Amino acid sequence: MDGGIARHGARRCEIPRRTRNTGAGKRAAAHENAELKNELAQYIEQWETLDGDAVRTLQYLAQGAYASADAIARTHNMNSQIAEMYLQFLVTHAYVHPPAPDGKAGYGLSHKGRRYLHSRGLAT
Repeated sequence: MDGGIARHGARRCEIPRRTRNTGAGKRAAAHENAELKNELAQYIEQWETLDGDAVRTLQYLAQGAYASADAIARTHNMNSQIAEMYLQFLVTHAYVHPPAPDGKAGYGLSHKGRRYLHSRGLAT
């Protein structure tokens, strides 16, 4: 095959190109992909369930406290390493914002964390 033309005996025939990588096609595919990812994220969020300590951590942060793992551990009478583990989990899954790089602010509740509390009637 040479440049989309196949030779069949003495006859030449044009092979139609089914897909073309046009800018519009790529944008449409990217848009559809983004919509599907958003829809999937919404379903996953509905099914996600957090345990008691994770929920209490979200509730604590919902009160406007930008705290460290130690402050959260003291408030909930838990080991600070466990509090750190929960915070890392919550950051990884976007329920909580990590502390600012400058260290001035601690962990903060994200929109996803706030939605989780409200959707389950756990907001304080």
